[in-house]
Amino acid sequence: MSTVADKMVVIGRLGRPYGVSGWQHIQSFTQDKKSITQIKKWFIESKSEGWTEHDVLAIKPHGKDFVAKISGIEDKEHASLFSNLTIAIPRSQLSKLSAGEFYWADLEGLSVKTKEGVDLGKVAYLYDNAGSDVLVVRGKDKERHIPFVWQDTVLDVDFIEDLITLDWDFDIA
Repeated sequence: MSTVADKMVVIGRLGRPYGVSGWQHIQSFTQDKKSITQIKKWFIESKSEGWTEHDVLAIKPHGKDFVAKISGIEDKEHASLFSNLTIAIPRSQLSKLSAGEFYWADLEGLSVKTKEGVDLGKVAYLYDNAGSDVLVVRGKDKERHIPFVWQDTVLDVDFIEDLITLDWDFDIA
């Protein structure tokens, strides 16, 4: 049986309060940082309440990220209670992808092996490095940063087996 958390995809994090009227700094985790500004309902996860739905009343650029006014947060003190909480949306709101395209959230936690069968560990997270996606794979012995190049370094992503197969010389990463 799936839970609400299984259906959520993390898109960002709330930061410290901004001003005195309940605005909040926002860190976007979307590939195009501006994409987060198009989403008008966020789910925010707290330890005490789990996922709660909030309307995004206003959002604007601020420095490298954004600040937002979110329903239910009326002042600086209340906003401080939301600092460092996760922002997500239901998976059903995501666009369908073409073959060979993946949401990073779907790759995190998958096992990673070379085409020769050498187990490198599991995907901890991904990041963008000057326009190239990079898998961070944590194994027993080390952490490796491996370029995610579909049909080159990444030969296959098998969600049934929870496995990514690489054509990669693991001694160099």
